Amino acid sequence: MKILDLLNSTQTQTALPAQSRLQQTHARNRFKFRPAAALAVLAALLALWAAPSAHALTWDTVSGDNPTITDGSGNWNTTAGNLVWNNGADPNEIWSQNSAAIFGSGTDGTVDQWTVTLGEAITAASTTFNNT
Repeated sequence: MKILDLLNSTQTQTALPAQSRLQQTHARNRFKFRPAAALAVLAALLALWAAPSAHALTWDTVSGDNPTITDGSGNWNTTAGNLVWNNGADPNEIWSQNSAAIFGSGTDGTVDQWTVTLGEAITAASTTFNNT
């Protein structure tokens, strides 16, 4: 019994050094729930999930003749009424930033005979030039 009493008394009286207690406190706080950090991560994930995906728009200078794509010169901008982008439906639509731009129907037969002028800063997810 005396050995057991001796073991119990030394275990309860042994104190951890100050550095060890500090390390334990940091280890406990490292995995503490932090609402601000959790909200920031959630907001970033929602922004990625809600970001619109790029849809393909084909340069088409004649609106209302769907499904025909008519190549030609024009202005590339986001101005209302500038309906030079075909999305597969009638009528054509204005440019939507971050869409995928497709130029050339492949049927006009005149190489390098039309010009597209940028009317403002344009952002495209990708740009495709079809052979004519």
